[in-house]
Amino acid sequence: MVQEGRAPKRAEGFEFIQANNEIHELASKVYNEFVKMFGSPNCKDLNPKFDLVSPEQQRLCRALVRKGVEIALRVLKERYGPEVVKKR
Repeated sequence: MVQEGRAPKRAEGFEFIQANNEIHELASKVYNEFVKMFGSPNCKDLNPKFDLVSPEQQRLCRALVRKGVEIALRVLKERYGPEVVKKR
């Protein structure tokens, strides 16, 4: 039981992963698919000049983010079904 005014003890390290195995598995799947598609998850690799201003690089960054979201939505739909992600 948690005493009033005190937060419950949080799991750390491996205990945290075990307690959150499903979310860890889904996040790993998204990460691995993104890396397989683009070669790296790091902005410095995807945007070596760290150009955040040019229209060309802004388009590329938007496309990368969009693809990451698409991967995440697909993974969620595969796990929980199409009704989990409803269009607004």
